[in-house]
Amino acid sequence: MLKPDQDIRGVHVSERQVIRRGQDLAIILLNTVTLVAASSTLLLPGTPDSAAGTILLAALGCWAVFRLFTRSRALGFQLVDFGYVLVVAAAIPWFESNPGNLYTNSVPQVIAGTAVIAFTMAQPPKVSFPAAALITLAYASGCAQRI
Repeated sequence: MLKPDQDIRGVHVSERQVIRRGQDLAIILLNTVTLVAASSTLLLPGTPDSAAGTILLAALGCWAVFRLFTRSRALGFQLVDFGYVLVVAAAIPWFESNPGNLYTNSVPQVIAGTAVIAFTMAQPPKVSFPAAALITLAYASGCAQRI
């Protein structure tokens, strides 16, 4: 039997309120950082190193603008956000051709790092921990392609 302060899914009402607020903040944080990183990289001459990286950054910038205007917490949108983070983290060779640049801030590093924080704020631990682990694995995979 549910206690009066629990909803149908068994999650305490106060936890749901914190998660909702965290999701709002995470949408703003992740997509603002993505927009700034993508647009600043596209404005620098000679970056990124490949046409695929340029197309990916342009698509990310458009998606970030869309997400900042809608700010929907719908699961489908959150999954697309998570998916693009995994793609960017694994696609390091599209952005950097020089392995020495792995030690400086880069678009994949900024987006992946911000995503770990954003998903930790927006999801309960049973979701945010595996999400952070997958982002870390994708980033490690991308780095391994450059070494």
